[in-house]
Amino acid sequence: MRARHAELDSREYHCVDGSVESDYHPYLPDALELPSPESLRTTPTTSTTPKLREKQLVAVVHNDLWLNTLDTVNAFDTANASTATVKRREAKRFISASQTGAGEFLRVASDDAIRGSTITSSTLLTAIQYRCGAFLTALAPVLDEMTRRGVHVGQSDRLGGS
Repeated sequence: MRARHAELDSREYHCVDGSVESDYHPYLPDALELPSPESLRTTPTTSTTPKLREKQLVAVVHNDLWLNTLDTVNAFDTANASTATVKRREAKRFISASQTGAGEFLRVASDDAIRGSTITSSTLLTAIQYRCGAFLTALAPVLDEMTRRGVHVGQSDRLGGS
């Protein structure tokens, strides 16, 4: 897993603000050292101190699942590169949805007493569909009208990827 993180970290790109970033991956503490499987199979001692904390194991499992999912969406994007209207769409969407706080808008409770805190159904539906990579049904009437007027509307527009 560390090798896969190092590979992502080696891919640098330069941002408009002059900073240099690497490809995104979930955080895994540098100090995290998992014991060898052999040491976990040894005869139990009378110590009540656990050999591993659950948080450490969950971080490893989460990172592994995330990296495997990234491989899957990258393979999909590569297989469909010749017909894609948005380059690496699925990988970009997956990484975007993986960012810290990316789903926090779903946890906000609306309060009619606070102006602007209530999200309209069509806006919320569009945000959720975009997050899931589905067709944006709330935008369909607008996009259909644009098509009727002769404006080119592609699949990426209907998927929110343009």
